[in-house]
Amino acid sequence: MRVLVTGSGGMLGTEVCAVLHSSGHTVLRAGLTRGEILQDLAEIDGTVNMIEQTRPDVVIHCAAYTNVDGAEQNPDKAFRVNALGTWNLAIACSQWDVPLCAISTDFVFDGQKGEPYLEWDCPHPINTYGASKLAGEASIREIWPKHWIV
Repeated sequence: MRVLVTGSGGMLGTEVCAVLHSSGHTVLRAGLTRGEILQDLAEIDGTVNMIEQTRPDVVIHCAAYTNVDGAEQNPDKAFRVNALGTWNLAIACSQWDVPLCAISTDFVFDGQKGEPYLEWDCPHPINTYGASKLAGEASIREIWPKHWIV
């Protein structure tokens, strides 16, 4: 299977790529570092072209602005990456009929439950990072039915 991994140079993306590769999948690495398909997901045309040119069987979306404190200082950057970039990726995947698996975060919840959160629990982010990730997830749900958010 041809799997495109966004954010493949990050901590999560690196591990996802390693597991996929060891399982025999063809791994297409996308991100902003050397050795990857260079693409800023906040740029819609390039994101659509990336999906068109690589023709993956599935996309695993690991790319994110993950600096929780930095997101408070620079909310525009957090929303550009986590919300707009995810919106654009969902559009690109829908145009090319590519299923999308997006990686969530526990920061979409407020942490007050006292036990593990379940899939159907109501999100309630308490910081900019969580809000920006939740906005990206909402865009996926709105745009593209062929998705998983894990």
